Amino acid sequence: GTNPTGPTNIAEHPKAYFYADCDFAGDEVGLDEGTYTSAQLQAYGIKMNDISSLKVTNGFKVTLYDNDDFAGASQAYTANSTCVVADNFNDKCESIKIEASGITGVSGTKIITNRKSAKNLDVAGFSIIAGTQLIQYNTTETDNQRFAFEEIGTTGVYRLKVMNEGGKYLGIRNNSYDDGAALETQDGNANALNQQFILVEAGDGFYKLVARHSGKIVEISNASMDNDALAQQWTDNSQVCGQWTINYYCGTTVSIAPTSKVLTC
Repeated sequence: GTNPTGPTNIAEHPKAYFYADCDFAGDEVGLDEGTYTSAQLQAYGIKMNDISSLKVTNGFKVTLYDNDDFAGASQAYTANSTCVVADNFNDKCESIKIEASGITGVSGTKIITNRKSAKNLDVAGFSIIAGTQLIQYNTTETDNQRFAFEEIGTTGVYRLKVMNEGGKYLGIRNNSYDDGAALETQDGNANALNQQFILVEAGDGFYKLVARHSGKIVEISNASMDNDALAQQWTDNSQVCGQWTINYYCGTTVSIAPTSKVLTC
């Protein structure tokens, strides 16, 4: 990088940030999920061969390429890098891919339990109506606490279908990007990014559900321990109320997921 006091150019809903200098200094550009050729990067203000550090939203992967059109040597990142010099990629980038990147192979019916409260994600009042906000509630293992994980492709992205007779999908209300936006039931739309969630590890056998459109995680409002507390999206700050066990529903029992593994029945 060359300009420690340069300008900032941020996409509307960035999933990664790129810096001209190490330690997140210099010109800053934020980009949303997508693919970016040399011409597209320059349109956003990224100079060719001028990236030295980057930040990546949890649940996404950034791949840097040293040639245009995603050719040549590449280096992938799923976490922040204070300096890409160590990867022999300093000031070498001419194209970029930003993609969803979660835990794959977890399709099937699940019980989702909050780490802080030990209560289950629940469709309030057994509702089958779209627009019902999700809550947490004591374990019942009834249909309104069962969710079918339907994987999209092979990148750890899932649609979550409620297993009651309404058959609605979970989504973020109004396609909102705001902290506090409700997690609710919606009529299914396979193309709606606000109905897609990236499953990522939080450590110790717990997981986060990252809303693909916003990059924010599903949590329980105010870190509540109470029944009927509301589920919503919020910026990921490693809050315990935004971490979950994802357990297979096995008829009348639930298999507990151990560290870094989700069990099948």
